[in-house]
Order: sequence, then C-alpha cells, then structure tokens
Amino acid sequence: MIVAIIGVMLWMDVRLTLVTLLTVPMLFAATTWFRKGARRGYDMCAHALPDQRFLQEHFAGPRPCKIFNAEKKSVTRFKEINADYRKANIDTIFYYAVFFPLVDFIGAVGIALIIWYGGYRVMQNALTLGALVAFIQYSGFLFNPFEISQTNTMSYRRGSCFSPHLQKRLTCQSPSSLQPAAQSRSSARSH
Repeated sequence: MIVAIIGVMLWMDVRLTLVTLLTVPMLFAATTWFRKGARRGYDMCAHALPDQRFLQEHFAGPRPCKIFNAEKKSVTRFKEINADYRKANIDTIFYYAVFFPLVDFIGAVGIALIIWYGGYRVMQNALTLGALVAFIQYSGFLFNPFEISQTNTMSYRRGSCFSPHLQKRLTCQSPSSLQPAAQSRSSARSH
C-alpha cells in the first residue's frame, strides 16, 4: 500500500513527493529507537519477574516463614521484586509515551512541509489545489502504517520475552499429574 501511495504521489508531482519523503528518515530513526528501547524494557520486565518457587513458598506456605522467623526478610524481598518490576515497566512505558507523540510530531512536520512547499507551488500555478489536498491526505496514509506495525510488533515482542517463563511453567509437572502414572505402573507390576 505504501509503495502504491508513493507511486501515485510521484505521478502527481515528483518534487512535492520528495519534500514529503524528507521526514521518512526521521520516522525510521524514531522507529529504530523505539524498537530497541522497548525490547530492552520487555527483557527487563521478564527478568524482573519473581521466581515462581519464591512466590509459591510464601503464598502457599506462610507457616515456614513464621517458623523460621523470616517474615521481615520475605517482606524485604517482595519489596525488592516489586521495585525492580515497577522500574522495568516504567522504562518500557517511557518508550511508548515518547514514540507515538514523536511519530505524530514527525507527521505534523511532514504536513507543514507539504503545505509550505505545495502552497508555494500552487501560487506559482505549478500545482493544483486539489493535488495539494491529495498530498496532505496521502501523507497521513504514509505515517499510519508505521504506528500500527510498531504496535503489533511490540505486542509480539512482549509475548516473546515472556514465553520462556511460560514454557518453563508449562513443562513442569505437578505431583498430582504424576500420581495416575505411578498407580498404573504399580497395578501393572502386581499382575
């Protein structure tokens, strides 16, 4: 779709198309910065997740904590885990908070360039007003796919950062799932 839009814009006016595409390098730089930073943030979130054994010991078995007088140590550890996870999430949110307004700003700069140069060309009778309006509309179509693709890509990356943790939890067998297999073996031995 982007190639088709650029083709139509080139067909309408080559110079104005080149002016319109001046903002594309800024958009690619912003997208690269966002992709790398958000990926690093998602990795930090995945690593900041507490170990499941730690959580299970403290939620399912608070008595051992009381018996060994480890309540203060456990509370301190929970606070550390929460602080690390909160910081990792805030770092990730920062990239989202900057990227999308930055893309909007780059798009606004692109439209300002189109109006400035296109208006000059309209006053010179080298471009029609309808073509200028079409360029403004087409420029919106150029920037929107970048935002959508980055949102989809980052959703995928967030999932891929957490997938090793999920896979580890899914491959662990609980003792209750092992009992039927043990019973079937003991009944097979008795026959």
